[in-house]
Amino acid sequence: MSYARGTTTTDDRTRSEIETMLLRYGADEFGYVTRRDAAVIGFLYRGLRFEMQVPLPDPDDPAFTRSPKQRSARSKTAAQDAYLAERRRRWRALCLVIKAKLVAIDDHVATFEAEFLPYLVTATGQTVAQRMTPLLEHAVATGQPLALPAPPEA
Repeated sequence: MSYARGTTTTDDRTRSEIETMLLRYGADEFGYVTRRDAAVIGFLYRGLRFEMQVPLPDPDDPAFTRSPKQRSARSKTAAQDAYLAERRRRWRALCLVIKAKLVAIDDHVATFEAEFLPYLVTATGQTVAQRMTPLLEHAVATGQPLALPAPPEA
């Protein structure tokens, strides 16, 4: 069973909850963008920009447009309700991930920087994770160690 299946918490309420949690740790300047395929929450922390994406489902997916048991077409209202329910569920999953990271920070298991590093936006406009994933895939495919540039001299 998927986490938060059946939640009635709206996307707006979840975004507000995420923002409130991150504000407690010094994040600010929040922004949100919603596209057909993803929603993005962005914020600043210590002058650094972070972005976290929530992949959104395709509203035309048969999981929403077709009845699961009868395999017949759902009404437009029923399809929209199923789609919105999945969006709400995915936002709740992101909220849970952020809560877990903040618990780790509170309990001195990790630092904010370590927990949110994959979401740090680089000079190219990509996140660290987006920049690193192809390098990791190449290292795995070739068996070569991952080569990173040396840190700048202080």
